[in-house]
Amino acid sequence: MFATFRPRLFDADECDRLVAVARALPRERAEVEHRVDDTRKGWVAWIEPEASLRWAFDRVESFARSAAERAGIAVSELSTPLQVAIYEAGSTFDWHIDTGPDENRGRKMTVSVQLSASGDYGGGDLELVGHETELYSRLRGSAVAFASILGHRVSPITRGARIALVGWMEGPPYT
Repeated sequence: MFATFRPRLFDADECDRLVAVARALPRERAEVEHRVDDTRKGWVAWIEPEASLRWAFDRVESFARSAAERAGIAVSELSTPLQVAIYEAGSTFDWHIDTGPDENRGRKMTVSVQLSASGDYGGGDLELVGHETELYSRLRGSAVAFASILGHRVSPITRGARIALVGWMEGPPYT
């Protein structure tokens, strides 16, 4: 199944800006299908597409659109807001896909951007079904784009905190 990596979607200063924005936003318990359970333990915040952050939305959308085109996946628009996922020691997000029968059925491409430095936490690897864990995907500012129907997880965090920016490109539902 298709996945593509980009080592430096954002530079360190841009990552710092996004983390600062996220830390100022209200956090909520991460949910799966509108419920809190053991599948996902962590926090999320939501970044709205305001003018001062348009650069981040544009870059995520451009990367996702390019990846979708190479994979032959039809997409239309970036789903907003963007999610900031915060995983601290003891947090995890077990195997799942990002599309489903309800409000997420239009998700076609997922983009995950590494905002924290890899040395800031232990564990917390983004793993994709059928793909070896790519060490450069932990580099700060790096991004991975993959089909939202691809199974993936964040392995348990053993220390520190992993912070990632996540966005989804919408398109015609899979049938």
